[in-house]
Amino acid sequence: MASCSFPFKPDQASISATQQAVELQEEYAVYRSLIAARYVVGSVRMIVIHDHTGVEPSTDLEKRLDDLQTSFTELSREMVADFKAKNTSALPLETRFALPLSYILISDNQMQKIFTAQDGWQEFYRQFPHSQGAMILSRVAFNSQMDMALGYVGNQSGWLAGAGYYFLMVKDQGAWKILREFMAWIS
Repeated sequence: MASCSFPFKPDQASISATQQAVELQEEYAVYRSLIAARYVVGSVRMIVIHDHTGVEPSTDLEKRLDDLQTSFTELSREMVADFKAKNTSALPLETRFALPLSYILISDNQMQKIFTAQDGWQEFYRQFPHSQGAMILSRVAFNSQMDMALGYVGNQSGWLAGAGYYFLMVKDQGAWKILREFMAWIS
């Protein structure tokens, strides 16, 4: 009985799907590290996250990314291009955060219902006591080595209490750590 052996070569779609899965896993690792470092503090017992991605509102993203390249000298053009490409539209988030405390993904409809009441923030905290407010996360851009990441987080905790930041993170011994941050807005 004769046998032939053919070297297995995965098709481009399989490689791309595998790369996307690895990148998505790293994206949630970046989210987890960023949230744990900046928002799991004091009396916070729950994290409330919008159920889709987004970037800072009412901003010329192109100009903002130019400003970031000036502030973050480590930021490569490939990462800026990756950030722009990934953040052209909102994508749904999944319950893959593995945070050290409970969290909830909240829809725009749920937020609108809460804030139709005259006491919107009071209603919000009635429903989500001991939360940090409401957070929105961008998609995360990576360099080609997948050891540097760029992301945005905005968090509002009251009518005049909130801020948005861009973070440059590095992977050090398997863990994501904040290298630099850029405040985009504050209220």
